[in-house]
Amino acid sequence: MKSERATAMIEVIVLGFATVLLVLPTLVAVARLVDASAMAGSQARDAAMWMARHGTELVSQDQRIDIDTTVEGSIVRSTAHARVTLLSVGGAKVERFIEVSYEVPISRYRSRR
Repeated sequence: MKSERATAMIEVIVLGFATVLLVLPTLVAVARLVDASAMAGSQARDAAMWMARHGTELVSQDQRIDIDTTVEGSIVRSTAHARVTLLSVGGAKVERFIEVSYEVPISRYRSRR
């Protein structure tokens, strides 16, 4: 009877450890993807708003994010491109490219500096 309880306890411990090993990398990958999307969106919004208000391009503060800003008529479109590494095991990497666009109208009260 005692050996069956010990075996059951070992099975529960091994199953719990295996579950943690499978779930933790997935949660880390999702967190990295959400964080990179939020950062790229924030950078795109800031660049579009700056161009709409001041008429000059905003220099990216994060070197991992490339920003392209274009003016089409009375609309400023800013697109941020970022590469994020979701998982890195040994020498293998799982990377994803993120592209976030943001559009704003040109401000009527644009700075004349």
